[in-house]
Amino acid sequence: MQNLIAQAVGVVAMVLNVGSYQLKSSRLLVLCRAAGDFIYIFHYLLLGSPNGCVTVGICSLNGVICGFRGSAWAEWKGWKWLLSIVLTVSCLLMWRHDFQPLPHICSLISILTTIWVTWSGNGKVIRLGRLFLAGPSWIIYCVAAGSIPGVLTELIGMGSVVVSICRYGLRSLDNTN
Repeated sequence: MQNLIAQAVGVVAMVLNVGSYQLKSSRLLVLCRAAGDFIYIFHYLLLGSPNGCVTVGICSLNGVICGFRGSAWAEWKGWKWLLSIVLTVSCLLMWRHDFQPLPHICSLISILTTIWVTWSGNGKVIRLGRLFLAGPSWIIYCVAAGSIPGVLTELIGMGSVVVSICRYGLRSLDNTN
């Protein structure tokens, strides 16, 4: 029953994450994904996947900070570095207690990519980063964690990225605020 509830919570997060790519505004895309990622924390908690909780929590925090760029506190240039260091340290600490390095490496690659492409503020870079690096890496992590909505989110999200590129054109997504 707990697995069913975990998967249902994941579906709610999936709807927000997948829908975010159809928002033309880069700021709204980032904030919508952050909301979905926040809900995913509970999904991975219910699945008993602490690495997923921590990495998605860092990803959600990154999205919130980036979503409020323009505010003095969110303009600090060290955010992406601080979040990257915290992410790397947390993944290494969790990896020490697990004999399966591939899921941890994939979650690290996916979330580091997400942090850096999000800070670009460029919708095209965000979408292409998700399509070619963050998405495939996170699919591997989700399979290892048993997250059906996580896998579906990435597959549908990657398809949604392709649709948005076709819909708006790659050039028009460069700096859409």
